[in-house]
Order: sequence, then structure tokens, then C-alpha cells
Amino acid sequence: MRHVYIRGILALVWLVAAVVSGMSGNLEMVVLYVLMGGVFAYTAAQGWRQAKSGRQEKPNRQEESGKQERPKR
Repeated sequence: MRHVYIRGILALVWLVAAVVSGMSGNLEMVVLYVLMGGVFAYTAAQGWRQAKSGRQEKPNRQEESGKQERPKR
């Protein structure tokens, strides 16, 4: 879940950079910053939805390989 928060924060940073760049008049970079902020926001939202639905659970290694663990002596 930590990666979702990090992506969200990075999205905000990119969008703030777009606003600052737009205010300074560098409109070429505004497009890049808005695009980067949008991508990070989209991936954060997708990760949030997956975490809420529980689809992000990882299978057990034993189930993955199909082998049973040897009993300990």
C-alpha cells in the first residue's frame, strides 16, 4: 500500500511543478508535467482500487510451485 501513497505524492509534485511552470510562462514544460502527473495519478488510483478489492494478494510459494514441503526431522 506504501507504493500507492508514493505514487500519489509524486503525482501531486508533478502537478505543482506544472502550475509553477505555467505561472513562469514555460508552457512547453507544462504539457510534460501535466502528462507525468496524470500518469502517476492514474497508476496510484489503479493501485488503490486493486488494494481495496483484494486482488493484490500474492499466492503462497508452496501453491505457486505445486510442490509440498518436506517434513522437518
